[in-house]
Amino acid sequence: MLRIADTVHAGVPRRTVEDVLRREQWHRLAPGIYSPPGAPPTPTLRMTAVQQLVPEAVASHRSAAGLHGLAVLRHRLEITVPVRRRPSVPGLTVHRATLPATDVVRPLGHHATSLHATSLPRTLVDLLRSAEVDEAVASPDSALHQRLITLSGLRSALDTRLTGRPRTRALGVLARTDPAAESPAESVARVRMQEAGLRPESQVRLTCAGGRRIRADFGFRAEGLLIEIEGYAWHGTRADHERDVRRYKTSSTAPASAASSAGTRPPGPHLTAESGAIPRENPPVSRGNAPSPQGSRPCPGG
Repeated sequence: MLRIADTVHAGVPRRTVEDVLRREQWHRLAPGIYSPPGAPPTPTLRMTAVQQLVPEAVASHRSAAGLHGLAVLRHRLEITVPVRRRPSVPGLTVHRATLPATDVVRPLGHHATSLHATSLPRTLVDLLRSAEVDEAVASPDSALHQRLITLSGLRSALDTRLTGRPRTRALGVLARTDPAAESPAESVARVRMQEAGLRPESQVRLTCAGGRRIRADFGFRAEGLLIEIEGYAWHGTRADHERDVRRYKTSSTAPASAASSAGTRPPGPHLTAESGAIPRENPPVSRGNAPSPQGSRPCPGG
């Protein structure tokens, strides 16, 4: 990173520095702080620049979630500063709070840097009480799925930090989390189904007619319906996406009921169903309610 103030202090005229930065297309991280041209700066690099500009700033909320390796639907630069500080940095969301020392850490993987962030429990509590529902659910789902915290541990963190309406709101959102969620898309899709009054089973494990075992993101056993969330952006790698596509195709060739493949685009899922099938070992399904035009072919390779 380059700080204009440091370069000017070394004797280079400010106008010269600014001309070079503009001509070579350096990336502006924060007022007076730039990174070299080339690859776009990462959220971590931007936060490092912000903390140089505002030394007492602590990465929090979505920024802290990203630093802790959690799923984040929308990356945003967010910091928490002491109550009386009012930094003004374009593009920065500022929260004010008195943070106890135990709520401030150097995130795992960033111990060699000067980065400071709210602790994992504090970060999750902040999101549960203040973020939009999709985001307030996605990051806790990610933490629970990675076993970075337990549900009881998260509940305890919430109980010791919140009271009144913020606590009531956070508890309501916490009740909607699910450690079985494997991606932000699944978290968002589950929230949408909950809003529609549906309560799907997560990570449904099934056995095809040929004995092959498969798993779907969601299922409604009584109705004979499987739902698989699709979308390359949510899977992390192309291989992960192709694996899930194969899993859906496998489920859709098992006998007796229906499967659905859901494509997801940020910020929420747009579900489009295709007919498929669930194994016969599940509760019987009326074909009038769950058509299966592919018939009763066994699972591939079963």
